[in-house]
Amino acid sequence: MHRRQLLTGLAGVAFVLPLALGRQDAGAASGLTLSPSVIERQATSGRVGQITITNGLSRTVDVRVAARPWLQARTGAVTPDRRRTLSGIKLSTRTFAMPARSSRTVRVDLSKVPTAGSLYGNVEFVATPRGQKKGQVKVSYRLIGALRLNPSATRRRLALQGGQVAVRSRQLQLAVRNAGNTATPVTGDFRLTNAAGSRAGSIQAVRVLPGYAVDVPLTTTRGLARGKYTLTVRLTQGSRVVTTVKRQVVVGG
Repeated sequence: MHRRQLLTGLAGVAFVLPLALGRQDAGAASGLTLSPSVIERQATSGRVGQITITNGLSRTVDVRVAARPWLQARTGAVTPDRRRTLSGIKLSTRTFAMPARSSRTVRVDLSKVPTAGSLYGNVEFVATPRGQKKGQVKVSYRLIGALRLNPSATRRRLALQGGQVAVRSRQLQLAVRNAGNTATPVTGDFRLTNAAGSRAGSIQAVRVLPGYAVDVPLTTTRGLARGKYTLTVRLTQGSRVVTTVKRQVVVGG
């Protein structure tokens, strides 16, 4: 499955992005695929896995490969940090040419387990078809596969910090920072109460990368009477309640 937009969260789905300016035919990118689209395993030194890129196009492509860390926005969306490479990851090759309708496998190794005990990033393939006309914008395609190297059970550290509460576009959001070392999805539940009544619900799962903060949606403010509320939020990872956050919230103030 391929998407022409950035991934939301860390869905682990490979996606294709045209690097040239202007619109491109989605069908042109559909001939470039990665398998698997995500490598997930415990972080141990040595072989991590391998990724196969397939060129289904009718012409040769030149490919550059790099392992990169993620950047995560407050919305939860992730993008590869193209200014840096992912420390500790070694690739069996970094540049090669692929004839039409051929495949190439790239081995991924971890030189040593990071001090944090985990590592999250991606392997970026930039494929540039040959035979493009001179004088036109050169088109390249990015294919991104996710790396999730999780901590061992003995080194796993769950730590979530609740920050400010804000209302944006009639949506109540809580800033949640991941101070732990795992990208296990954050879920939980909330309760809003005041003298007029209460509202409770569950939190849709969202991945928050270690060291990052995401504005986690809680509920719409539609239907809530103006006034001051007490907000109680329980944040969980896996089946464990990591922290409970209490805040005072003013709706419609």
